[in-house]
Amino acid sequence: MDTRIKSGLFRIRPKLTRTSSLPPCQVIDALQEHIVPGGMVVGSALGNNATLKIQKEYRCFWSPVVEIHVVKRAKGSVIKGVMGPDPKIWTVFMLLNILTIILFFIGMLMLIYQWLFGAAFQVVWSLPASVVVAVLVVIFARIGQMKGKEQIKVLWQFVDSSVKEKEKNREEAVSDKNTSEATV
Repeated sequence: MDTRIKSGLFRIRPKLTRTSSLPPCQVIDALQEHIVPGGMVVGSALGNNATLKIQKEYRCFWSPVVEIHVVKRAKGSVIKGVMGPDPKIWTVFMLLNILTIILFFIGMLMLIYQWLFGAAFQVVWSLPASVVVAVLVVIFARIGQMKGKEQIKVLWQFVDSSVKEKEKNREEAVSDKNTSEATV
């Protein structure tokens, strides 16, 4: 089926999309069936959503987590995955982004105040500081993606192979049913 990975220069969390002929519940079942104790991939599922991550003994600081959402469509489903760091690391990234926004607005307010009241333009330190923090966040995100690249591949191949196997089994069952009906 169709598989796409969307990743850009400023995309901190790459997005993955795959279509399947299976309904959402069977896609989630396929993922749960392939999670084995002691395997490389662990995870959990609830409804049409699943979270997959690397087993604890193989995990490092930059190990990714994939959050999967399966959407029903006319014939089958669309599997949407979002790769990202562990939730604790993601929280730090979000706090740094919030810090960047706050620093930027403080700098802009200082600049507007100085302009409105005719004060001498002093160095507005928070504007360059916000740019530096934003650039550092993007650089650290890229470093994390490079270090976790192999594990990202493992997680997405796990999803892909699990769904492919379930699709194959379903096609075989349908063809067996058709051949048995044809002989009757």
